[in-house]
Amino acid sequence: MRGFPVLVVEAKAPDVPAEIGYREACLYARHLNQAYAADFNPCRFVLATNGHSLLFGCWDSAPLETLSVPNLRLGSRDLEDLRKRCHAGALDAYAMECLKRVRSERTTYPYDLAGGAALLKARRPVNTFAADLSPILSRYFSSSTPDNSLEIIERAYVSSAEVTEYDRILESLLKETLSGRNDSIVRELEPSRHAEPHVTQAISDFDQSRPIGGQLQIVQGAVGSGKSLFTRRYKEVLQSPVLAKQTRWSFVDFNASPPNLSQAEKWLCSSFVEGFQRENSLDLSSESVLRSIYSRNILKRRAIYKELAATSPEQAAILRAQDMSKWQDDPEETARGIAEYILGGRKEILIAVMDNVDRLDLEGQLQAFQLALWFMKLTRSFVILQMRDETYERYKNRPPLDTFRTGISFHISPPRFIDVVKKRLELSIQYLQAQAQNRQSYQIESESESHIPNLIWNFSFTSYM
Repeated sequence: MRGFPVLVVEAKAPDVPAEIGYREACLYARHLNQAYAADFNPCRFVLATNGHSLLFGCWDSAPLETLSVPNLRLGSRDLEDLRKRCHAGALDAYAMECLKRVRSERTTYPYDLAGGAALLKARRPVNTFAADLSPILSRYFSSSTPDNSLEIIERAYVSSAEVTEYDRILESLLKETLSGRNDSIVRELEPSRHAEPHVTQAISDFDQSRPIGGQLQIVQGAVGSGKSLFTRRYKEVLQSPVLAKQTRWSFVDFNASPPNLSQAEKWLCSSFVEGFQRENSLDLSSESVLRSIYSRNILKRRAIYKELAATSPEQAAILRAQDMSKWQDDPEETARGIAEYILGGRKEILIAVMDNVDRLDLEGQLQAFQLALWFMKLTRSFVILQMRDETYERYKNRPPLDTFRTGISFHISPPRFIDVVKKRLELSIQYLQAQAQNRQSYQIESESESHIPNLIWNFSFTSYM
C-alpha cells in the first residue's frame, strides 16, 4: 500500500501447523525489509493460517493473536479484534507514515541546478544543419506532400502483413476477443507485393453486376494505419493489368472539405470532377467528350434544337452552346454525366475514393458517410469510403451507419512503426546519395567567444552496394 509491502500472508495446508507458516511469513517480511534502511521496516505485519487456526502479529515478534478459524464469524469478538489490527484503514495509515518518512523535505529539480525556469523558457536558435535536411526528410515523412506518394508506394511501402510471429499471435487473440461483438462482416485486407484479393474481388463483382444504385465499400482502420497510402498503392501497383485498363479513378480529399458537410453536395461533385481530371488522361474540354458526357441532356432537348434549326441553324447552334456551358457550370450535372459516360458509354468501371475522411471529427465522419451514399446513388459508381474503425464499431448499428449493416467492410491494420521509419530513412539516404555531392562540408557556429575557432565538419556519402 502506498508503494510499500506492509502485510505478508502465508497460507498452509490443513495438515501443516500454522506456526510454521507464521515463521516463514516472518522470514519473507525480513527479506523484504532488507531492501530499506537499517531502522526502516515497512513490511511490519504477518498473518498465517492453515484453515483451522490463524496467527497474526509483527514480523519481529511472537503472534499477537491466535484465533480459531471457525470462531471468525460475523459479529464475533475474535473477528472484530482481528479487523481492528489489520483492516484496510489501519494498513493504509501505517503505509502513509512510511511514505512520510522516505519523502525528502526539500526537493531539487535538475533544471534548478542549470538556471531554473529561465532555462526552460529559453529558446535555442534554429539549427541550420537541420534546416538543410528538413526538406529532404519531409519529402518522405510528411503526409501533406502527395507528390512523392508514388515513390513511397513503389520503394518504401510497408504492408501490415509484415509483422513478427509474436505480433501475429497477439493480433489473432484480439480478433477472437472482438469477434463476439462484431455482428457485421469485417475482412482484413491482405496486400502483398503485387495484389490484394479482397478489393479486386469486390471491384470485379461490381463490374459484373453493375448495381443500379452503385456500391459503397468502407475501408476502416485507426488514424495513421495507412488507408490512404494503401488505396493509392492499390491503384498504382496492386491492380491486375486487366482491371487497370478498364478502371477510372477519382480521389476526393476531405482535408479540403468545408467545415459543415450537411450541404456539401456541390463541393463533393466539384472535387470529384477535379480529381477525375487529375487521375485520367481523358480531355474533358474536347467537344466529342463533352457531347458524350451530356448526351442524355442533349437527347432531351433534341426536338427543340431540331425545330429551331429548321428556321435558324445559327440560333440552334447558339442555344446548344449555351446549354453546354450551363451544364459545365453545374458540378452535380457534370459528375453524373461523367459517370454515365464511363459506366454506360465506355463500359468501364468508375471508382470514387473519399480520402482522409478518418481525419474528420465524429460528426464530420457521419456526414461524410451520408454524402457518400448520396454520391453513390447519383453516379451509380463504386465508392470507397475511408473511416476510422472506432467510429464504425460504435455507430454501425445506429443511423446513418445502420444502412450499411449488411455490407462487407475492409479493415487495414497499421504496420510496425519502426519498419515504416526504417524504410523511409533508407529512401531518404538513397535520395541524398543521388542528389548530394560526394564531399560535403558544414560549418557550425561556436558557442563561445572568438578565442575558440569555429568548427568545420567534412563528411562524404559512401554507398556500399
